[in-house]
Amino acid sequence: MRWIAVHAPALSLEAFAATLGTVAAMTPLALVAQHRIVACSALAAQAGVQVGMKRATALALVPGLVLGVADEARDQQALNALAHALLAFTPAVCWQAPHTVLAEVQASLRCFGGAEALWQRMQETLAVLGHQLQWAEAPTALAAAWLAQTPHHIAPRLCQALPDAPWCAYLDRLPLSPQRHRPGAG
Repeated sequence: MRWIAVHAPALSLEAFAATLGTVAAMTPLALVAQHRIVACSALAAQAGVQVGMKRATALALVPGLVLGVADEARDQQALNALAHALLAFTPAVCWQAPHTVLAEVQASLRCFGGAEALWQRMQETLAVLGHQLQWAEAPTALAAAWLAQTPHHIAPRLCQALPDAPWCAYLDRLPLSPQRHRPGAG
């Protein structure tokens, strides 16, 4: 089997920003849950806003900060759009928390002219959705998901022919703690 995982680490913030139109690119943004910042844009972070900070503190630091409420339904809708786009390449698509879509593509390789051509078409198709994406590939769904959700300095994105990909070596380097990724961070 050949699984490709597509992880959108900033999906929540990007889905919120999409509701704001063009103003989102020039405005510091943050998402709030239970009066705490759970995600912030690069502009907000540069101004001192941090995940975990109280809402009032963030507003005091950045009076022009645009706040949104973290919304699981909005996140799921954005994740569904990624999954539907991948359905153009394989009928075997599923979700893996947090914000990851998996596609089993072994049977699709011949239809799309091989791994490299398939990989290129998938990237082009998902690029129009406007999300920052981290990709990985492995012979199992869970391994691909873990690699895609891992910071790049620990496990570089692996999308090369599997016999040549050192995916096992990267899995060995993953942290053992169950909180590799904080929900909402990113």
